[in-house]
Parts: sequence; structure tokens; C-alpha cells
Amino acid sequence: MVGEWLNVSEIIDQNAKKPCHRLGWCPYGKLVEEYPIREQISDYTCKVFHHDCPIYYQVEYTSEEYGQDDYEKEVENLYNQGGLTKVFSKDKIAEYWYNVGSAHSDDDNELKLQYAIEKILKEVPNQKEILQKFQEIISSVSLEEIYRWESQI
Repeated sequence: MVGEWLNVSEIIDQNAKKPCHRLGWCPYGKLVEEYPIREQISDYTCKVFHHDCPIYYQVEYTSEEYGQDDYEKEVENLYNQGGLTKVFSKDKIAEYWYNVGSAHSDDDNELKLQYAIEKILKEVPNQKEILQKFQEIISSVSLEEIYRWESQI
């Protein structure tokens, strides 16, 4: 039975982003069953459950004041209490992005550069001094320096 408070007939935002794309799972649970089933799949239709996604009907443009710094502190506290296992048990979004994005993380990129330099050193030994200096510079550059440099481009 649909409650009076639940809008299931009027789409509020046609451009809303489905949260499942970011989360990797549907945050609406059984609530999704209250929304229309369409004969033809549309942009509003969930390809898994075949109902319209509630986000288009219930989207709100406000949130708690909880910024990136707050989130990072919370994750750091969890990490200090029990490592990534503790973080991932409390924050499935962090686990998802860690698994998806680990190949793109800054640490991985630095390791890839250092590995590439070591490969070049083996193949082209006469460039050893230049590449060793390059490796030292890569290790010493902070993300803060990179962000400042990037903002000046």
C-alpha cells in the first residue's frame, strides 16, 4: 500500500543520477516495488528490477553539512581502528571506489613510474644518473605541490 507521502506518479527531476551507479547496489530496497513498471525500458527504468527508479520521483536537493574533510577524518579514524577491513565494513562506497579506482590511485601511479624507471635503467644503462635523479624528484613531490602546479596551468 502506497502512503500518501510517497510520490509515485510525478517525475520531479528527469536528469537525476541513479545512486546505484555510484554505490554498486540499490539503496531503495523494497521501496522500489512501489514505483511504476513500464512496458518499454526507459531512462527512468531500473534494468535490474524493471520499476522506475525512485530517485526521479523523490530527489531532494539538500543534504547534511558533511564535507570531504569530515568524510576523510571518519575514514582515517576507521582505518586507525582496524585498517581497510574496518573502513569497508562501515562504508561500502569506499570499498567500491577502492576496488574500481585502485588502478588510478596516486600511490599506484607513483609505483608505476618507479617501476618504469627501473625497467629503463636495465635497458638503457647510460641514462642511469638522469633517471635516478628523476626517480628522487618523483618520490619527493607532494600532492599539494601537484595541485598548486595544476591550478597554474
